[in-house]
Amino acid sequence: MIVVLGAVAGTRMNMSLTRSLSESTAVPLILTFAGLGVIISLLVNYLVLRAAFRPLINLERVASAIRQGNLSARAEAATEGDPQLAHLATTFNRTLDQLERDRAELRAVASQVINAQEEERKRIARELHDDTAQILFAQLLRLTALKSSANEEVRSTAAALEEMTVEALEGVRRL
Repeated sequence: MIVVLGAVAGTRMNMSLTRSLSESTAVPLILTFAGLGVIISLLVNYLVLRAAFRPLINLERVASAIRQGNLSARAEAATEGDPQLAHLATTFNRTLDQLERDRAELRAVASQVINAQEEERKRIARELHDDTAQILFAQLLRLTALKSSANEEVRSTAAALEEMTVEALEGVRRL
């Protein structure tokens, strides 16, 4: 539309100007108008293409920001221009939003796993303390009583068993 309008207006101006001028002055004037027409056409095309590619440049900027680790970057919603590019930007943003939700869910699941592991450790520690340590301590008391036996063999066996029981008790406490 712009090219047709420019061609019609330029031809009209050239026709009206060249009727009153001689051929030697008309040719440079025609070339000047043709040059101006090309320059104006290039400028208008540049501006139109720049506006047309703005949504793609925006998507490239967002993709680059995401590649660098900025997962909060979003594409601007294009209100004018190609509706397919606007749909692409919306889809891109929705995908990023879903990725963010998935990452949050993954963090929550990882936190639940860590909490479950910690609870299991606490349960095992309680069982070691309440069951195993208590049994070993009761065994230690019985062995201490056996060390005062009149039989020398019972006393030496009780002393050896007492030493082993103390080591086992210490091991349970470390665990």
